[in-house]
Amino acid sequence: NVLYGYGTAAYNIVSPANVGYQAVEERPQDLEKARALLTEAGYPGGGFSINLWLDTSNVWMQYAQIIQADLDKVGITLNIEAMESSALQSREANDKDNFDMSVRFMNSLTGDARFTLYNLLYSTSASNKSYWNHSRADELMMQGRAIVDVQASHDLYTELYGIIRDEMPSLPLYFDEILVGLSANVEGFIPRGDGIHVFGSDVVCYK
Repeated sequence: NVLYGYGTAAYNIVSPANVGYQAVEERPQDLEKARALLTEAGYPGGGFSINLWLDTSNVWMQYAQIIQADLDKVGITLNIEAMESSALQSREANDKDNFDMSVRFMNSLTGDARFTLYNLLYSTSASNKSYWNHSRADELMMQGRAIVDVQASHDLYTELYGIIRDEMPSLPLYFDEILVGLSANVEGFIPRGDGIHVFGSDVVCYK
């Protein structure tokens, strides 16, 4: 309902449209297993709260409220706080004591899963907003980036996807479809797969 049917549930941090994508195990919601894992971790019935920060986006707020309702089912209170993008970036970097999670939009500019994984999850990457630091994952990402042939790096990334799936430093929510509304008076416009459309000299709008 949030995306009006123009999107799919995400189970991998990169989409199937990326070079180097590998499918991973789909994990449907399992509240009983969630409760069992909480008990195993020393939190029977939940009983704690976490913070979720997000930009002022209507879609993200709706998703945050869905997450909030789902976590409430296992006894976890989700505190949602929306703020301007600049404030979000500042608090992520400087308010580590209160930072638990944030909602972020990710665009794979190169269409290459290897770039996206490194950009989002390498320990020292400026875009690693989960602040994940995993020495073996770092090693695999560096090795993979040095191999041009995607097939030749397949086994490295199979291991890497497995580590990411086990630790879940970043939880993918959905892959949306890029929609473009275009007047019949416009000619020469070609939509880009990354959603960053270029309105150059070839685009003409007739009155």
